[in-house]
Amino acid sequence: MKNYTIANCRIYSVLCLFGATFALALLMVVGRPVPVAAQTTVSCANTAAIPNPESATLIADCETLLGLKDTLRGSVSLNWSTSRLISQWEDVTVLNSRVTWLTLRYKGLTGSIPKELGNLSRLEWLDLSGNRLTGSIPKELGSLSRLRYLHLSYNRLTGSIPKELGNLSRLQRLSLESNRLTGSIPKELGNLSNLGRLDLSYNQLTGKIPTQLGNLSRLSRLDFNNNRLCGAIPQALLNRRGLYLAPRSLPACPWRPTATPTVTPTPTQTATPTVTHTPTQTATATHTATATATHTATATPTPDPKKCANTAAIPNPESASLITDCETLLGLKDTLRGSASLNWSTSRPISQWTGVTVSSSHVTELRISGGYWNYRNGVRILVPNNQLTGKLPAQLGSLSQLTYLYLSNNRLTGTIPAELGNLSNLHFLFLQHNRLTGTIPAELGNLSRLWDLHLNNNRLTGSIPTQLGNLSNLARLNLSNNRLTGSISSELSSLGSRIGRITGTRRSDLEIYLSGNELTGCIPWSLRFYWWRGTLNDLHSLGLSTCPTPTPTPTQTATPTVTHTATQTATATHTATATATPTPDPKKCANTVAIPNPESASLITDCETLLDLKDTLRGSASLNWSI
Repeated sequence: MKNYTIANCRIYSVLCLFGATFALALLMVVGRPVPVAAQTTVSCANTAAIPNPESATLIADCETLLGLKDTLRGSVSLNWSTSRLISQWEDVTVLNSRVTWLTLRYKGLTGSIPKELGNLSRLEWLDLSGNRLTGSIPKELGSLSRLRYLHLSYNRLTGSIPKELGNLSRLQRLSLESNRLTGSIPKELGNLSNLGRLDLSYNQLTGKIPTQLGNLSRLSRLDFNNNRLCGAIPQALLNRRGLYLAPRSLPACPWRPTATPTVTPTPTQTATPTVTHTPTQTATATHTATATATHTATATPTPDPKKCANTAAIPNPESASLITDCETLLGLKDTLRGSASLNWSTSRPISQWTGVTVSSSHVTELRISGGYWNYRNGVRILVPNNQLTGKLPAQLGSLSQLTYLYLSNNRLTGTIPAELGNLSNLHFLFLQHNRLTGTIPAELGNLSRLWDLHLNNNRLTGSIPTQLGNLSNLARLNLSNNRLTGSISSELSSLGSRIGRITGTRRSDLEIYLSGNELTGCIPWSLRFYWWRGTLNDLHSLGLSTCPTPTPTPTQTATPTVTHTATQTATATHTATATATPTPDPKKCANTVAIPNPESASLITDCETLLDLKDTLRGSASLNWSI
């Protein structure tokens, strides 16, 4: 018995050992877990990306980007790889051996925001706006201690705003507008002491405005329009001078949507006769009603394909305004699409229409790009996809709540309709890379909320309208590569006057591109001061000199009243002569020792630019820059 027991135990031990070994092998071969990014990290060291490793941190940044690439891009291609120098990667900026900027704006990204972005510890600028990113905002972004600009607007992000964003002490701009964010505004955002602009509009945020936002002393713009916020706005915000605040009042809590009466037509209202209590009349009424009903059923008309109420497009009419927008789009569809296809019809919910976004019972976005940009053999090319070949319909101006109009990279012809100037809520207007002709409508100057205006790479003619100078919220203006003529109006100097903070005499937040036209004259003096991390404009490439510094006419204030007495005339002449002899401008380079024989207007401009920035740049140090 004893021997049996011992043998039995030995058998079981062997079986157990065999079973454990088999299970381990099965786990390793068959049941192996899916590798995560950390397990499949591609090494950047000693590759074309970083052929001569500058630092371990740049290698780490390179490998971080490669690891999150697929999560971020979705179905779109990015040229990030170890076979290409990292400084040539699409929309990646390297400075001092670190990745400092990541600006993937309007790339058509369809993935989500990877939490690994929080590992890019020297990132200063993160712009993922204008894509189709989904999912939530990762709290790990709150660890980017050097971040100054965070743009995640115009995506499809959901979930709440992470309170960890309140840790970004250097943040100057936070743009989260036009997403699907929910929950309340974190009070921790009140810790962002350097914040100049906060935009949370066009989301689904609820609750009250945190009183802590009143601590943001540098705030110049706060926009939380089109949410579900309620309660009193902090008095500190209402009293702030120079603050653009929208809206300035909210409904009382709890928030309730505005009731929209639902009108249900009664089909028998017109066919029902007046019935009295006389039996004969009752019988007659019954007969009449039956006959009428039969006649109506026989004459039922074909549903109007351009009527949206009670159709699959809007099965339960939410509001008259959404029905109007729906029917407007159906009415302009053929004009816009040309030979392209659009799935806009009453047999499909409007929320599923190509390029259409609905928010708060209005059409708020229209994005139809005729292709996407890609790199082939190092050359950036447009890959076309179902390009629109029609014209810009004037009816677009009827979409009163439109905030985003993107019709770039198509083959649209004809002119830009003046009716687009009616879109008072428009923030973004992208019509670049089409075949548009005619002039730029002066009515575009009415778009007081516009941030981006891109009309480049068309065939536009005429002069730049002075009315564009009214666009005080504009951050980017691109009119390059057209056939524009005439001079650059000094009225453009007021562009972007509400954008960003003023640093010295330079506005820090305007991009302006005018090259590739036939402009003449000189560059208005004030436009020299549009600087944004260096000069993000192409004014220097126009081959135009800077206009003379505007000076007040001395005779306007100094000229005395002159009578016909000889003594007074002499006095007046002496005064005018003395005033008209100015001291040489120390910041003018032409015909000075700096440039005794002016070689070109562009060198003079560069010289004067350096003199102008000298004091700001040197601080307490000395520089021998002088005329």
